[in-house]
Amino acid sequence: LTESAAAQLTLTWNDSSTSEDGFAIERSDGQTGTFAQIATQGPNLTTYIDSTLVSGTTYCYRVRAFNAAGYSDYYNVACGTTPVTYSLSVARNGTGSGTVSSTPAGVSCGADCSEPSTSGTVIALAATPAADSTCSGWSGGGCGGVGSCGVTLAGNTVVTATFDVLPAAAPTFV
Repeated sequence: LTESAAAQLTLTWNDSSTSEDGFAIERSDGQTGTFAQIATQGPNLTTYIDSTLVSGTTYCYRVRAFNAAGYSDYYNVACGTTPVTYSLSVARNGTGSGTVSSTPAGVSCGADCSEPSTSGTVIALAATPAADSTCSGWSGGGCGGVGSCGVTLAGNTVVTATFDVLPAAAPTFV
């Protein structure tokens, strides 16, 4: 069992059957839950992605082959926990304007100012002020000052980028 993207797990097994019509996949919530069939896979397919899960939850799986004569014994039970997912939200403040982008990609604040990521993800934020503005600083999420902002997600986090309008240039007289 492999933990993968938030709220999904990938189950793989060895195909030791020779005349299966397919595989029945069963899941339980936690190690003491009741198993219920959630899917079938065709013959010789040995991978199933369960993407209907809740983040931060443990699920257990068992698989067995089937054909017209019935079902095989179950393969071993395998359990896994989905990664915990948190949201990083970026707010823009101040009298000016600009955009905020992230590495890894996801936040493109102008349009998309919120992005879900798994716990422990390190996200670098960069502010790009409009031509008439400057980025005067960051606040929230452990960020402060000017320059870039780095956030390690350990919970839902809001970071604010403040953009201020540049002062008008003083007129020059000839």
